[in-house]
Amino acid sequence: MILVDIYVPSFDKEYDFHLDEKTPISILLEEITEMISQKEQCDMKGNLSELMLCSYESREILTNTKTLKECNVITGSRLLLL
Repeated sequence: MILVDIYVPSFDKEYDFHLDEKTPISILLEEITEMISQKEQCDMKGNLSELMLCSYESREILTNTKTLKECNVITGSRLLLL
């Protein structure tokens, strides 16, 4: 498990998440959106397959089929959810 900060521009908020670095990003996106929806008490509308995690440090879009470990995301990394 790693601790990352995820900024969500649509809410203009940043969230701390403990994520499994060995789980595919596509699965993590489902968990992240569900948790944010619960916290903000609203549904995140749109197609889940269109969501992207981006790395602030590398300025890259993270591939959904890879894991955070494969994308070199470590504890303390900052990500952007678009």
